[in-house]
Amino acid sequence: MSKDHESNWIAGFWERIGAFVIDVLILGVLGLSLGLFLGDVFAGMGNRGVMVGFSISLVYFGVMNSQVSNGQTLGKKIVGIRVVDVNNQSIGLARSIARYCVLGVPYFFGGVQFGNSDIAHYLNLAVNLIAIAGSLSIAYLYIFNRVTRQSLHDLIVRTYVVKTAEDKQPIGPISTAHYGAVGLIFFFSTLMFVPTNDDAQAELIADLIAASDLLVENPIVISADVFDGKSMRIFDDTGATEMSYVTARIFLAQDQISNAVIARELATTLVFAYRPSLERDVIQVTLTYGYNIGIASRWNNHAHLFKPSEFIDPG
Repeated sequence: MSKDHESNWIAGFWERIGAFVIDVLILGVLGLSLGLFLGDVFAGMGNRGVMVGFSISLVYFGVMNSQVSNGQTLGKKIVGIRVVDVNNQSIGLARSIARYCVLGVPYFFGGVQFGNSDIAHYLNLAVNLIAIAGSLSIAYLYIFNRVTRQSLHDLIVRTYVVKTAEDKQPIGPISTAHYGAVGLIFFFSTLMFVPTNDDAQAELIADLIAASDLLVENPIVISADVFDGKSMRIFDDTGATEMSYVTARIFLAQDQISNAVIARELATTLVFAYRPSLERDVIQVTLTYGYNIGIASRWNNHAHLFKPSEFIDPG
């Protein structure tokens, strides 16, 4: 579509981004303020903390982008744009909420784990697929759909973001190539979740997940991620040497990140659950306490290092 077919009625890329940045800053200040009083509560929620930020954002964007606020969040009011339907009218509340869900779900719930059952496993896969493919599609359409400037959430609920100072003008249709591009994004994103045929790699992943599950059985642990890898250490005079390690990042329900006794207890559990730890150069247990509610986060970490020989029974 040539420049001649673009409409001055449609808000431009930078106008939308500018309004969104202002709104994100507003929500971020609100989230950090809540964290000053409810930080421990949020920390205890673990991954579920994102529900707090999602709920606040849903109310903010859902209500203000609707006819309740003339289709304008505070950021849109400052920039001078609004959300409308094809008739240049503000949309209803339910439609606005649905519009935000398409935008917000990929951001807030990507990477969130809903449990370890078989049903939860497939739910985790579905949500992460939506998060990856949805985020990429939204970004692609923001950048490349220069005619209607509709991103995925606008296309699904049939809305436009327009300039408040301009009257409605004719606009050209969105190119079918963009629909094809979104389809390809979802197709290739799906391939990321196809099980690997590498039996050794699949077994390693299963063992690391099992170790994480055992660590979570400790009452003080909210969640845990275990990694097995190698890194290069470079020395000026002796060159480079390879160091193998097993590391566990463990999120605690209490602010005990400097507690060496807890760290050693969890390292012992890690070694028991994942015996290859004893063959590595270093075992690292990183204790983390804090929260992430999506619109704000605060983390404190303390790394505890152990030698595998400390866990070998001399008998």
